[in-house]
Amino acid sequence: MKPEPIIKFLKAFDLNTYEAKCYLALLKRDNLSAAEVAKLSGVPRARVYEILDNLMDRGFCHLVAGQVKKFRAASPLVFRDLVEQKHEKTKIEIDRQEESLKSNIVGRKQKLNSAIEQKKQEFASKVEQERQKYDSEIKRKTEEFNSEMERKKQDFDSGIERKIKEFNSRIERETERVDAVIMREKKKFDSEAEKEKREIESLKKNVENVVETFVETYKKGRMNTAPLDYIEILREPTQIFNKFMQFEKKAQHEVCAFIRTSYSSARPSLELAKKYDKAEKDLRFNLLKKGVKYRVIYEAPGLDKSIIDKSQLDKETIIKFSKCNDKLAEAGEEAKTLPELPMVMSIWDSKAFVVLLNDPVSGEPTHTSLFIEHPAMAQSMKIVFEAFWAKAEDRQVWKEREHKKLK
Repeated sequence: MKPEPIIKFLKAFDLNTYEAKCYLALLKRDNLSAAEVAKLSGVPRARVYEILDNLMDRGFCHLVAGQVKKFRAASPLVFRDLVEQKHEKTKIEIDRQEESLKSNIVGRKQKLNSAIEQKKQEFASKVEQERQKYDSEIKRKTEEFNSEMERKKQDFDSGIERKIKEFNSRIERETERVDAVIMREKKKFDSEAEKEKREIESLKKNVENVVETFVETYKKGRMNTAPLDYIEILREPTQIFNKFMQFEKKAQHEVCAFIRTSYSSARPSLELAKKYDKAEKDLRFNLLKKGVKYRVIYEAPGLDKSIIDKSQLDKETIIKFSKCNDKLAEAGEEAKTLPELPMVMSIWDSKAFVVLLNDPVSGEPTHTSLFIEHPAMAQSMKIVFEAFWAKAEDRQVWKEREHKKLK
C-alpha cells in the first residue's frame, strides 16, 4: 500500500504525502501509537503527532481509549462519501460557471450591438451635417460655379458611400473577431468541463476497486499482529535473480510485468546480464507452453538517432531485440509499449509481486528489490498494471512505426 499510485489516489482527497503514508500505516493494524505509526510509515517522528491531529480533524482516524495514546484508522468506506461530495461540488461549480458564461456572452453581444447602433447614429448625424453645409455652400455660390459645385457634389457622394462601405466592413470584421473570441472561450470552457467530468467519472469507477482492496487489508490488519514476514528485501543480484525465478516457476495462471529499457543499468555486468536474460526468457517460453497467460508492457521510447547514440545501440542490436520479442509473441506473449514506465515489476497470479526500487536521487534502477507475497497488495498492484495496460500501444504497431525511422 506504499506505491505511488495509491499515494496519488489519496492525494485526490487533499491528503499530502505524509498524511497518506500515516493513514496507510494505520490500516495495517487495529491501533497504533504515534511511534509505531512513524516506524511503519517512514514519516519523521517529530511530524507524526501533527499529521495524526490533521487526520483526526478530517475524520480519517480517531483516538483509542486507554492509558497509552493510540490511534485507529477510519473505515475506508469513507472514500465513497468523499467522492460523491466532490462530484456534487464539481457539478454545482460547472453549472454556475456555465450560467456565468452564458450571461457574459449575452451581455457582451448587447454591448456590441448598442455600440454599433450608436456609431451608426453618430455617422448618420455627421453625414447630415455635411450635406447641409454643402447645400448651403452651393446656394451661396454663383451660377459660374454651378458646374464645379456639381462635380464636387458627385465626388463627395462617392466618398461618403466609400466611407459607409469601409465602416460596415470594419463593423463586420469586429463582429466576427468578437464572435471568434467568444467561441474560443466557450470551447475552452466546454473542454475543461468535460475533462473535469471525465476525471470525476474515472475516480468513481476506480474508487470501488481500491476501496474493496482497502477494506480487505483493513479487516486483515485488525487481526494482524505478526511481523511483516510476507515482505522480503534483497540487494545482491544473484539472490534477486534466484528469488525471481522461484516465483516465476510457481506461476500457474497469469504473469503481468513492466520491463524498462533502463533495467540493464541495475545489472552488475554485461556477461551476467546476458546469462540472466537468457534463463529468464527460456523460463517464459516454458510458461507460455504450459498455458500460463503472460502480459508485458515494454518501456519503448521513440527510436530516433539521439536515443540510439545516447544508449550506444545500433540498428543490428535493435533488430535482434525485436526478433526475440517476435518469438515470444508467436509463443503467445501479449505485449504492449509505453514511452515511459514508473518501475520494473512482475505480478504472479495476483498473489505475489516484485518491484525494482529506483534510486530516490537519480531515479535510476538499483539492486534493491522488494518481494511481497500478499494477495491483497498484489491485487492492488494488478489494478495499477491494468490502468497502464489500457493506455499502452500494441507492440507490433510501435515496431512498424519506429523501425521506419531506422531506414
